[in-house]
Amino acid sequence: MLTVPDHGQVRFGNASNDDARVLVTGDLCPVADVEESFLASKGVAVYGDLLPELLDKDLAITNLELALTRGGAPIDKCGPNLRAAPEIFPEMAKAEFDVYGVANNHSLDWGGDSFLETLMHIEKAGCHHVGGGRTATDAAKPLRMRVKGHDIAIFALTMSCDCDAGTSTPGANALNLPYNALDVYRTKQEGATVIVIFHDGKEHVSFPSSRIVNYCHAFVDAGASAVIGHHPHISRGLEHYKEGVIAYSLGNFLFPKRRETTSELPDFWYEGYALRLHLGEGKLTGIDVIPHCYSEDDRCLSRMPSDRRKGFLKRLNRLNDILANPGQNERYFSAAASTFSYYYPTIERYCNAMSADQQNAEALTTGGKMLNHYLTCNEHCDVLEAESYRQWKRLTDIPDDMGGL
Repeated sequence: MLTVPDHGQVRFGNASNDDARVLVTGDLCPVADVEESFLASKGVAVYGDLLPELLDKDLAITNLELALTRGGAPIDKCGPNLRAAPEIFPEMAKAEFDVYGVANNHSLDWGGDSFLETLMHIEKAGCHHVGGGRTATDAAKPLRMRVKGHDIAIFALTMSCDCDAGTSTPGANALNLPYNALDVYRTKQEGATVIVIFHDGKEHVSFPSSRIVNYCHAFVDAGASAVIGHHPHISRGLEHYKEGVIAYSLGNFLFPKRRETTSELPDFWYEGYALRLHLGEGKLTGIDVIPHCYSEDDRCLSRMPSDRRKGFLKRLNRLNDILANPGQNERYFSAAASTFSYYYPTIERYCNAMSADQQNAEALTTGGKMLNHYLTCNEHCDVLEAESYRQWKRLTDIPDDMGGL
């Protein structure tokens, strides 16, 4: 089991001053209050007292979960279409991110031209992007960089979604395990230290599905030193698997409430952790776990206060313990899936509406879109699989500590 101490530092081998320090964060979605603050030249204030931690790196990677554009048209999809004004970049860049991941379910929200515009803004600022391109082949290419003399390769990929690149159309790099794992293996054989970043997992659930655990293990087996996830908007545990570390979700990094959201968001939405990797001699020598939180009132990030940090790390270590015990993570994910039993009547309702009136174009369009979303989106398929198994086997088990996780 991987145990994170109060100071957040975990070492696996002989650390050296020559090690490359690579900082990775969760979802960066600068909308609403944050977009407004960036446009008002308040970037340093937005990052708050977390900024020194963000700057303590040789390379920093974030997940840019929107398009940087004022143009385009929203694509037809399930869920919100996210974008921010490209003029925010100079203030957003006060955190000195070197690499912006674009393999996610929002990067293509405003169409192909706006996606390519986003890549252009990143390049124009002297930064790099990974996990997206003009075609699927382009999007799948790793980003290779020399960092303190180390050859580092970064892969970024997302669950299958509306933002995937096509054979001749731009977009994000879609997860395709056999191809992805082979690319990781080949890149490792070329002498690179490999980092895989993925965007996947059922939202608001603290446990990865077996599908995600299996492919994360496969990436480490293929040679990745670190496999790091985001998308669920909640932090998940860490696993020390063979010679690599897997972080199943860093949680949100900077994702304020959208103007359209009228309900209160859960506390976990505003907290997460950054991960500083220590890479040396082609392997991982350590990690630093950096818990952080965002205040809607103050409109800024901060290092997590001491008492809150202790509670956060206690929960994180419990999740690590669950991951380290065979069968336990599956048990907890199954229990979590039971809270989404409404999926079945929802699917039935759309099926019935489509069957009842084949001439109703609106019913067919809406029903078809929703059914396609539930039945093809990986995170929803994981829930349907787990809940159908619970129903089949008449499982009713709910772990006693589920509510605190």
